[in-house]
Amino acid sequence: MKMMMSSKSTRMILLALALGLMISMTACQTNPSNQVFADCQPEHFRFMVSGSASDIDQLNAANDQLKSKYGFISELVRKKFIQQMVFDREYHFDIKLMPKSINIPVFLTGMPPSAGAEIGISHSFAEKNGLQIGSYVRINSQDYVMSGTYIAPDEAENSPDTNAGILMLEDDFEAVNKGETVYFAGRFLSIDKKYINTQISDLSKEENILYASKSSE
Repeated sequence: MKMMMSSKSTRMILLALALGLMISMTACQTNPSNQVFADCQPEHFRFMVSGSASDIDQLNAANDQLKSKYGFISELVRKKFIQQMVFDREYHFDIKLMPKSINIPVFLTGMPPSAGAEIGISHSFAEKNGLQIGSYVRINSQDYVMSGTYIAPDEAENSPDTNAGILMLEDDFEAVNKGETVYFAGRFLSIDKKYINTQISDLSKEENILYASKSSE
């Protein structure tokens, strides 16, 4: 089966991140006792540091200082948002690199992408659009093969059938001709809610922090 689907301001980026935190009801959070989600390491909070999205080394250096001061682990999240029309419907693709330590996806069918032009697709989108392993999806005039479907702690399970989470390998991600959003997903070793809230509040007051907010529970 073949399915053919044919730099914002800081304010808009912050709004998008805030909305993402508000609407995300996730697999790890809604079913924490299920063993399949035991190791997905959902984020406790998100934050952005000042600096250019293209200067990854600078962003990571700032993040390292904050990690040392506040005692959390974190992972850089790089995303690209694609909107495109297919006939009379507008589709939204939320593209990101495969997470390694936080918000780890769980593949329900198939496998994570392992070669060029392979992608993982959010499970709910694939089901609603009749996609199967080996189906093709066109994004920005490029065809990709679906290697598997996944759920993840930072993605809503019941998104509209026009919204898809997409996981890519780095070379394919870099080739997508679209502006990039960069932020950090953070997680504290402690699970004490009062401690977490205090740390996030203090973090948000740091001079080089553009945005810091606790993730939905």
